[in-house]
Amino acid sequence: MSIPLLAQTLAKLGEVATNLGTVLTNLAAVQTTANAIRGDITSARDNINTATNAARDNVKTHVTTAVNGLSGKAPVKSIQSGTISITGVGLTGTATISTVVPANCLVEVSMFGVLSSGVVDSTLSGHTLTANSLTITRAQNSSGTRFFGWKITELNP
Repeated sequence: MSIPLLAQTLAKLGEVATNLGTVLTNLAAVQTTANAIRGDITSARDNINTATNAARDNVKTHVTTAVNGLSGKAPVKSIQSGTISITGVGLTGTATISTVVPANCLVEVSMFGVLSSGVVDSTLSGHTLTANSLTITRAQNSSGTRFFGWKITELNP
């Protein structure tokens, strides 16, 4: 190999070495950026985990408090049911019931039974619940007997 050719080859190798050095420097910068991004992602993940765990613990505390507040009480304290018949031209009928707290009660009333012609000639216009009685008022003042079914569900406070 001639000296000029050897000099050209060495010069080219010098360029390659310089370019390789630049590539390695750039690669180091990319690695530094990747490490910073990885750190940011790890920090964000940790923050999300902390927030999620705090929310879970908060829900768990509220549910535990609510369940412990029930203290073994069923939501329904009592259920009573029966019928009230209103005969003749009367507009009200009353049933005596076991003692309840009216504010804690749900009252369901329905009319059943119709005239022989199939016509319903009396409808419910209202009811009044006291601690020991349920009074039903019908809307029409019709002769004959009309039957109203009722159910009182008393809830635990």
